[in-house]
Amino acid sequence: MFKKIKDRIVLFVKEVGNVLTDLLIPVVGLAILVMEALPIPRKYIKWLKIVEYWLFYAAGTADKINEDIKKKFNE
Repeated sequence: MFKKIKDRIVLFVKEVGNVLTDLLIPVVGLAILVMEALPIPRKYIKWLKIVEYWLFYAAGTADKINEDIKKKFNE
C-alpha cells in the first residue's frame, strides 16, 4: 500500500515538472524569435534552441502512465 502511495506522489511531482516545462517551452521559443530579429551571435541562439529541446523532453510522464495502465489491465 505504501509503495502505491509513494508511486502516486512521485508521478504527481513529475507531472508538475512536466507542466512547468510545457509552460517554459513557448517562452524560450519567443526568446529565440526575438533573438533572431536582433543582431545576436548565432551561437547564443543555438544554445537557447538546445535548452528548448531539453525542456521538451525533460519531464515527460506519458511512458510511466502508459506502463501503469498496461500493468493495471494485465493483472
